[in-house]
Amino acid sequence: MASARAASSACSSKSSSFSRRHPVGPAWPRARCIIAVGGGKGGVGKSVVAANLAVAMAQMGKRTLVFDADLGAANLHTMFGIDRPGPGLQGFIARVVDSLDEAVVATNVPDLYLVPGSAGIPGCANIMHSQKQRVLRALYRLDYDVVVIDVGAGVAYNALDFFDAADLRLVVMAPQLTSIQNAYAFLKSAVFRVILQLGQDRDAKAKIAKAQQIGGPTAPVSALVDALRQTAPDLVPRVEAELTHFGCRIVGNYVFQDAEMASLMNIGRLIRDYLRVHAPLIGALRAQRSIHDSVNRRVPLLLSDASSRNARELKRIARMLASENVARLRELRAGAPEPPPERQATGPIEVVDALV
Repeated sequence: MASARAASSACSSKSSSFSRRHPVGPAWPRARCIIAVGGGKGGVGKSVVAANLAVAMAQMGKRTLVFDADLGAANLHTMFGIDRPGPGLQGFIARVVDSLDEAVVATNVPDLYLVPGSAGIPGCANIMHSQKQRVLRALYRLDYDVVVIDVGAGVAYNALDFFDAADLRLVVMAPQLTSIQNAYAFLKSAVFRVILQLGQDRDAKAKIAKAQQIGGPTAPVSALVDALRQTAPDLVPRVEAELTHFGCRIVGNYVFQDAEMASLMNIGRLIRDYLRVHAPLIGALRAQRSIHDSVNRRVPLLLSDASSRNARELKRIARMLASENVARLRELRAGAPEPPPERQATGPIEVVDALV
């Protein structure tokens, strides 16, 4: 394992003079790469994508942890065929165990571990802010090559903060109008939440919150940035850095026809124009019975049908994510010198009116 870590500079972190500000404090995560899998709507396949990407990473020789942050509706342990997940995340929150490491369980996949989430326990979805901060601090101390976070649906702050805690932020959506609308709303909320957290005191947060109201709910993020230039110019460079290097990627699911890919690709332009975030489509899964069956069999697709088209696509997505220079991404978000601007594709867009 040590040789695998030394051999690859991708999806890895290194010591740096730069400090990444985050709600949990200005610290680098110990994990070399944190990937969050989120989206606005339940049932679009976030957990399927998270579980199988984690399997793919482990199969690539990376010591991987998959973290079930779907508070109140956790089911990753079921997908891995684990009947008794132990104390899990809820045990850590309730201080049944002292460290998050004690909540980790092994899966039947070599190099893949799981922090099971909470389900069926009254109140487990409504953790306090201090409890969430404690979980995030503990998450940042976990020492793995890759941590994959399965984020719950919706735009509650708990979901947004787990999503925003990651280096690479994946949004899963189906090529269906309601799914795309909810995914856009989720990502917009996540972007605004990141910007709000850049305020280091009450006055700065108040200025950001006021700027977020400029132009109403359909205003682009550029209106917020312009307002901050007038009221809090010192925050603008950090806001620009976070937006430019947000690390968002789109993953499609439940694709029935090739023609449906257009709506998934078009959403990237909408996100770029209105949120100033680069969010390319990096892959899409076809609507196939094998995914449905893998969940019922409690065996991830990459183990139950490894040669299928969707399994190959998930492996390709995992390789793409593993090639990301996360150490550099962290530095750029913290304000390191900018690289040359990357060229972005343009194309027709058909869903703007329905989304904004």
